[in-house]
Amino acid sequence: MSSGQFVKKSEAPFRIIGKAKTSSWGKVGRESRISAIVPGHAPEACLAEYWLGAHDSMPSEVLIDAETRGPLNAFLKGNAVELLGSVAAERYSSELPFLLKVLSINEAHGLSIQAHPDAVRAKRLHALDSKNYPDARHKPEIGLPLSPVTLLYGFKPIGDLREVLNRLPMLGALFGGASFELAGRDLYRTVFSSLFALGPERTASLVAEIARETKHGKGEGLETEVFHRLREQYGDEDPGLIALFIMNVITIEPGRGIFIPANLPHAYLAGDLVECMACSDNVVRGGLTPKYKDVSTLLEMVTYDPVRPQPILPIRDAEGFLVFPTPCSEFEVGYVPAGRHVFNVSTDGGARLLMSLGAATVVTNLATGRSVSLSDGDGALLPIDTGLYEVRTHDAAVYRASIGRE
Repeated sequence: MSSGQFVKKSEAPFRIIGKAKTSSWGKVGRESRISAIVPGHAPEACLAEYWLGAHDSMPSEVLIDAETRGPLNAFLKGNAVELLGSVAAERYSSELPFLLKVLSINEAHGLSIQAHPDAVRAKRLHALDSKNYPDARHKPEIGLPLSPVTLLYGFKPIGDLREVLNRLPMLGALFGGASFELAGRDLYRTVFSSLFALGPERTASLVAEIARETKHGKGEGLETEVFHRLREQYGDEDPGLIALFIMNVITIEPGRGIFIPANLPHAYLAGDLVECMACSDNVVRGGLTPKYKDVSTLLEMVTYDPVRPQPILPIRDAEGFLVFPTPCSEFEVGYVPAGRHVFNVSTDGGARLLMSLGAATVVTNLATGRSVSLSDGDGALLPIDTGLYEVRTHDAAVYRASIGRE
């Protein structure tokens, strides 16, 4: 399919097939939720990510008919006004501004301690280092758990940090003479910067000391469990093992969401989830990873205000979707839980991308009668102003992503 090929709206809905990525942090083989989406994988494959969208590095495939198929990014560039509308096509340079993912995270490995740059910094990093920062766009995102998801999320509130220091006084070395009387962000900047300035030998010594202290029952809890688990993976010289004691370690249950804004330090550590994000692959890493790390940029950019994580509760809309509000203009996401359902989706005012997780889902354009059958993980693109679509699920959850409101 060429980017100039014209496609008629009347041919909608368009079936979209995503692509999977392997990574060392993915769950292995059938343990991964992605295993059912991409059958035929090697039994030992670490199935980490499944992308449904039009990011240039791994665009999904769009099926027009039995003979016509091609990458979704090219499809959009040739038909952006027709599919997304003139306002969205101009604002987002004929690109789909959001990306849906399924992540499946091996608890023995976890993801890196990282942050996503804001819009201004993203442009600057991309201009300086397009290899490691491939997009000139920011990457706010929301995670929607499919199973309980454990993650690091921002810095602990001051009271929680005091409690950790009482249990593990050896962490006082990170304060560098700073006291709790410092303004909040100054204190956290000192502690976080000191952590990454320790060097391998001092880091290893401190990690070993924490391990001895917690081994005898002190400091028990989720963060201690995560510490010992990840220590086996990364060894004693990774500063990320210490960072988790000054960050919030939380578990989010299915039915809730967790929003990750620009510059917030975080790390998914275990579980399966759907993500919806601005269409960017920019990640600034600092620890718990063998990948490229950019500690100086991370220390410069992260939000140093302490935070108490607040899972997002969804709001049911008129179509029956449980919608998770965010401040993002690039995306809005909601879902209908797994089950046997019949409901309608409107395209008045905006295009929709549906993703089916589970048994077959059938999406039908009520104006034309055209329909597509979606297998596990498949999507359906519904162009703007093409009327109502009927969605019938057998035993599937359906996620709906659309461009957000200004």
